[in-house]
Amino acid sequence: MKKIIFLFAVFSFFLLPCFLNSLTIFLDCDDDKVKDYLTRNVKIYEFSNIKSESDIFFVIKTFKESNNLYYTLISFGQKNYQNISDTIYLTFDKNISEFELFDNIYKSFLIMILKNYFDQKYLENFTISEKEKLDEEVKEYGWNHNLEGITELYSEKQYKNNFLKIKYDGNRFFIDDQLKFEISFSIGKKYFYLDTARVLTSLNRTFFSEIEYIQAIDEKLSSRVKVDGFNSIYSNYKFKNDLSFGIEYSFFPYSYGNTKLLKISYEYEPSFVIYYDTTIYNKTREILHRNVVTFSYETLFPKGSVSVSVVGKNYIQYFNQYSVSLEGKLKFYFLKGLSLNIYGFLNVPRDQRNIPKTGYTDEDILLLQKERATDYEFYLSGSISYSWGSKFRNSDSFRF
Repeated sequence: MKKIIFLFAVFSFFLLPCFLNSLTIFLDCDDDKVKDYLTRNVKIYEFSNIKSESDIFFVIKTFKESNNLYYTLISFGQKNYQNISDTIYLTFDKNISEFELFDNIYKSFLIMILKNYFDQKYLENFTISEKEKLDEEVKEYGWNHNLEGITELYSEKQYKNNFLKIKYDGNRFFIDDQLKFEISFSIGKKYFYLDTARVLTSLNRTFFSEIEYIQAIDEKLSSRVKVDGFNSIYSNYKFKNDLSFGIEYSFFPYSYGNTKLLKISYEYEPSFVIYYDTTIYNKTREILHRNVVTFSYETLFPKGSVSVSVVGKNYIQYFNQYSVSLEGKLKFYFLKGLSLNIYGFLNVPRDQRNIPKTGYTDEDILLLQKERATDYEFYLSGSISYSWGSKFRNSDSFRF
């Protein structure tokens, strides 16, 4: 019996690995210490010195500045994994210990393999405690949170405008999909001084909520379902509910998201609307169907990102009613978790079905109490936001 156990142990130790479909990895890392740490500690798969013979081409790029360390992890599948690739973008404080830095990169490295090149034999090579540790890491890849405050102050001799907006949004990453939600509330107060004795004031509130689910189809294609609710006295919406079904194509693989993205998307958007006042089309409520086409470009750099998009919309049952808009965003990271955001928006609307039929009083016009028909809209704002959540909050699916 002992001889049988001994022979089985020898077979398991020396021969069983030959039957495992192990991946080979070619690692290109510009940090020699990180490369040495990974090659010494990742023992499940082999590291190859020949790129063309490996299953995965793994690139790790680093960028260092006075306060932060930036690591970009990119994997490209080869051979049987040619259509699989992924990117994780990590930011660390400059005072992080070397052990903690290496350990975080090591875990991110394993998670990328687990997400994209997973096979059962890979997990079978881990002990139970190591599997539980990986499960915890995958869970940590989950919920991320962002709290943003926007304020605008405008003053002149006879007019003042104070505005505050609070927005909270969160998202959770899964293996092939993503869940997002957003809640925001804004309040604005305006003053118009007619003379020393007469002052007109107005108070306007807006509430918005949204939830969306994004599904990865492949490396260049995604789908999305989105539901939102909106209430605004200014826009004459007592209640507005949009349901959106969309599909997006990326001209570059989403794994290129750490450097650049060029995308086009189409969405079908049915809406149910209840108005405060009867509109210029004699409507108090209606169901609308809209086409939405978006063309966008985004480029990322270690300190932030810049994006530009063009959006075209039109109602299906009122085809000649449309809008075209241009949007630009700049995000700049300046402290851990803190970022500066600048947003610009230019819109040419020809689809303002929400304009009330009743006229406007002088007070409505002077205080911008109600939305009016216009040939264009221009908006520019700045904000500071704080993000927290999993240690992988800086990674993004780059879809939609």
